[in-house]
Amino acid sequence: MGWLARTYPEDERPKYIAQTLQAAITVVALIAAGSWYFFDRRTEPHAILDLEVTAVRLDENHALIEAKVIVENAGHTLLELERWDVRLLSVLPNTLCLLDIVALPPEYWPRTLWRPWIYFEPTATAQYPADCLRSDPVPRFYPQRPGIYQAARGFANQSELRFDRVRRFSGIAEHDIEPGERDIRIFDFVVRCDLEVARISATVQETDGAWQGLFGRNEENLWWKNRVLVSLADVCDGDIGALAVLHAGQG
Repeated sequence: MGWLARTYPEDERPKYIAQTLQAAITVVALIAAGSWYFFDRRTEPHAILDLEVTAVRLDENHALIEAKVIVENAGHTLLELERWDVRLLSVLPNTLCLLDIVALPPEYWPRTLWRPWIYFEPTATAQYPADCLRSDPVPRFYPQRPGIYQAARGFANQSELRFDRVRRFSGIAEHDIEPGERDIRIFDFVVRCDLEVARISATVQETDGAWQGLFGRNEENLWWKNRVLVSLADVCDGDIGALAVLHAGQG
C-alpha cells in the first residue's frame, strides 16, 4: 500500500484499483475459456463412422459385397486416420455352440463366454453340432475341465460374439479429413452364396500424435467403430447381375 501511495495520488487510487481488478478478471476469464476449450475436448479428434453396404450376384455361386465406410470429421481439427480393420463375419452359418450360449443364466452373459477360465457345466453335450468349435485339450494354464472354449479366447470379445471370420482387411492406409467434411473408403468382399447373413465390422484408428504419446493415452480410445448385419437373400436368390442395397447407412 505504501508503493500505491507513492505512485498514485489519493484521488487516482480508486481508478487504478478498478483497472487492476478489471485486468485480473479478464485474465481469469481467458484462463477459464481456455480451460473450457481444453476440457470440452475441442482439440481432440471427433469422428462419425457410417456404413453403406451393397451387393451384386456374380455367378451361380458367388456374390460381391461392397462395404462403403463413410467417415465424417465432426471435430474442429484435422482428422488423421491411419489404421483400418474391416471384417466380414459369418452370422449364418456359424460354428458357435449355440446350445451352451442360450443356456447361460443372465448374470453370466457375456462374462463366461469372454473369459474362458470361468467354468460352467455344458448342456446337452450329445447334441453339439459336429462343427461346434472347442479347444481340446483346454490350455494348460486353464482348468483341465470341459467347458465352453475356443482356443484360449472364449466365444465372445467382451459384449460381441466371435462369429466366424470370412474376410479381413487390416493395415495402414493414411487418410486425412478436414473439419466438417466427409470421405469414404471402399472394401470389396467376394463370397459364396451359402453365406446367408453376414456382419460387417469396421474399425478405424487415428494417427498417434506426439501429445498422445507424451500423456500415455489409451490406444483403445483412439478407435471408432461401427457394425451392421446384412442378409444376402435378395442378391443370391436373384438373377446374375442382380444388385441390392443391404444397408443404406444412417444418412
